[in-house]
Parts: sequence; C-alpha cells; structure tokens
Amino acid sequence: MTVTAAAHYYRAIEFRAGVECIVGDTRAVFTYDLVTFDVDLNDAAAAEVDRLCADLRAGLPTDTVSDRYAEFAPYVWELIDVFDRYGFITEAAHVDDHDAIPGHLFWRQVDAFASRAKLFFGPVLYGALVDRTASRQSLITYAREYFHLVSAGPRIIAGALPHEHDPVTRRLLETFVCQEVGHDRLLLRSLAAVGIDEDEAQNSLPLPETFALISGLQTLADQDPLSFKSLVFLLEEATPDFHEALVSACRDRGLDRSFWGPIIDHADINDEGDHGSISERLLARIELVSAEQRTVVLKNVATMIESLVAFEKAVLRAGAAPDGR
Repeated sequence: MTVTAAAHYYRAIEFRAGVECIVGDTRAVFTYDLVTFDVDLNDAAAAEVDRLCADLRAGLPTDTVSDRYAEFAPYVWELIDVFDRYGFITEAAHVDDHDAIPGHLFWRQVDAFASRAKLFFGPVLYGALVDRTASRQSLITYAREYFHLVSAGPRIIAGALPHEHDPVTRRLLETFVCQEVGHDRLLLRSLAAVGIDEDEAQNSLPLPETFALISGLQTLADQDPLSFKSLVFLLEEATPDFHEALVSACRDRGLDRSFWGPIIDHADINDEGDHGSISERLLARIELVSAEQRTVVLKNVATMIESLVAFEKAVLRAGAAPDGR
C-alpha cells in the first residue's frame, strides 16, 4: 500500500541535528550518532535522494511529498520510515497539544519509538549468548524465569477484558488468552531436562526483576489497557536471531535439545499465531488517540523496555552466582 501524508503521524519532517548524508552516484550513506546505514542507488534515484536530504534539512511538509516527488514518492516514504525507525528525523511543524491521531497511525509511532529505545539500550542477554559469556546456569535461570512470565501470561491478558466493549477487540483478546493457555507446560519440559520438577518450578520465587515485569504488565492490563495493548508486542515479537544464539549457547554448555527444544517450540507457536502483530491489530481498532494518551503510552513503552533489560541483566547475574540465584 502506498503511504500518503494522511497515513503518517508527522505533519512536517526534518533531520535531527547531527545527521550526516553522503549521496554518491551508486550509494547513499546516512549516519546519526552510532547508527549508520546505506542505500544502493542508480543515477536517477541519486538525484532524488540528494533532493530529499536537502528538503529534510529545511523541513519537509508531509502533504507535499506526493506532488514534489511524483513517481519517486513511494521510495521517499520508505526512506522516511527507515529514518524514523533509527531516530534520524523529528517533527518540524507545530503540533496542537489536543491533536488526536487514529490508532493504526499511532501503532507506527509506537513501533518506531520502541525500535529506537531498543537500539539505545542495546542487546544484553543476546550479546552474552553471541560472545559465549552466558554460563550454563544463566541459561537455566533464563528458562526458569521465562517459565514464570509465560505462566502469568493468560491471567495478565484476561485483566484487559473487563475494559473492552468493542466486540472485535474482545475476540482478539479472548483468542490471545486461549492461545497462551498451557504454554507454561512447554517450559516445564525444559526445566525437567535439567532436574527441576514441576513442584519445584511452581513453588520457586521469581527474581525481583521478573516479578516487576509480571506486576507491571498486570497493572497496565488492569488499569491502563491502551498502554497494555500498545506494548504487549514487546514480549511476543519474533526474535529468530536470539533463538538461534540461544541454541548455539546451549550446545556449547552441554544442554541438549530436551532443554532448548521446548523454548524454540514455544517461539514457533507464537510465530504461527502471529502474536508479534498483536499490538498492531489491537491499536487498529482504536478510533483516536490523543496527544496526552500518546505521551503516557510511550513513557510506558520505554519503562517496559527498561524492565526487560533489567530482567536480562538479572538473569546473567543470577547465573553467575554460586547458588544460581
């Protein structure tokens, strides 16, 4: 689908201070802070990208893109989305504090904001898996704490149901709950492979950071359903690179498929159910989101990402402790 000004949450766009653009005949390179990416070009595209960079330095009204760039406009929108995802651009127009945007547009803002936040914090557990510093006990601790998160999932999601009057959204949430029920059984199989039986797993206390994640999600589902709908994707999105690194790390530490297989199976089930798009589908049912609501939600998205980072750091710390806690 071709993007238009009406399908974007910016009124006018400009590069942030410090963005650098180098446009050559066959390639353009864009850099901001520690992020660099490049785009392959032909002669005609090089001229248009060079013009786009000039416009973004001056401020580009989104309602002029189609006329200004004609046939090249779809590629301009693609570049704008990439610039937004990596934090290269900002709003250039004055926005009324009372302006509201449709939920499906707000999803685009949430998605881009979350991508920037995750890029800012950087990978923690994934980094330890890739550089092979995650201990065997860290991997077991991850499975145990992940079990607590997955076990809490259905009752957390159910907390949003009493607030929901839209029948389509209610069905989405009910289906989501039903699809999450029983997933903790998969994690119990992983734990059993390393000698942790069901009673021990059920009765173990989660790490404080795991409890913070669970209670934070439950509070949002119960009291701020818009924030919950907007950020629940953070725990459901597909992460194939992470799971590939997890399998490699398990093999390095002598943990066979009986341990890591159920974790991968759970990820595959979520992918088949398209759980990573749950926030997008939920927000698409919301007619308007006010400026104040957007501010609250984005703050909660940032807090949840910080909580996930704290969770991963706690898993690595616990795995390094003598008793595994």
